Order: sequence, then structure tokens, then C-alpha cells
Amino acid sequence: GSVPLFWAQEATAMKPKPRVVYPRCDPTLSATRKHFQDLFERYGHPPLIVNLMKHKRPDSFEVRLSKNFEAAIERINRELPQEYRMLYRSCDLKYYWKHAEQGVKSFNQVCTDLAQSVVGRVGFFHSYDGSSAWP
Repeated sequence: GSVPLFWAQEATAMKPKPRVVYPRCDPTLSATRKHFQDLFERYGHPPLIVNLMKHKRPDSFEVRLSKNFEAAIERINRELPQEYRMLYRSCDLKYYWKHAEQGVKSFNQVCTDLAQSVVGRVGFFHSYDGSSAWP
């Protein structure tokens, strides 16, 4: 998926990548709230939100977008009852792919750990093809 905030970046193979721009201000997070409301209605709660963007370089446009996204999730979660709060995990995809050979967990292991933590919290696993499992 994409980050449900108002942002844009020119699609190009340029190096360095073009700036991320914020063409519209949404102080109430109305679009973000609508996006997550749709997810709640379709999939139930609590949803697991996995942020795969970079979070290491403070001068990166991607890091800034990642922080804005995390702040939006935190703000919405403060307004939700505990049982409806979104599970937010940050997982710098590029970092794990790049450092897998250096003793850092592989991306597959990170995804497995995330899945196990969610199954432990919600009590079951269900896939699109209809298979289910309970811990």
C-alpha cells in the first residue's frame, strides 16, 4: 500500500530522488482516518501497520514522510479505545536487505516475528485463501 497522507513525489529513476512534497494540509487527518476506517470495516481490528520506509537518515525525504506517518498513527491511536488501536511497526526494508549477510536478522525473519506477535495478540491467523490456524 501507500502512506495515507497527502504527499507527492515525481515518478522518476533520477538519483537523487526528487523531493517529497506536501501539496495539501490536512490538520484533522481526515483522509488518513477515512483510509483506516475502511480497513477496520473490511478486516476488523486491530490492524497491523508495517512501515517499510527508511528511518535511519535524518535528512532523507523518506524519513520525514515516515515520521509524519508514525505521528498520524500515534495521534489516531490516542483517540481510539485500547482494543481498536492500530499495531504499528517500523521495519526499514532496505536496511534489512542490505545487512542480512552481516548478522542482522533477515527480512523474512523480521516478518515472521511480526506475524507471530500479531497472532499472539489476536489469537488466530487467517489468510486470503481461507486457511486458518490458532496458536
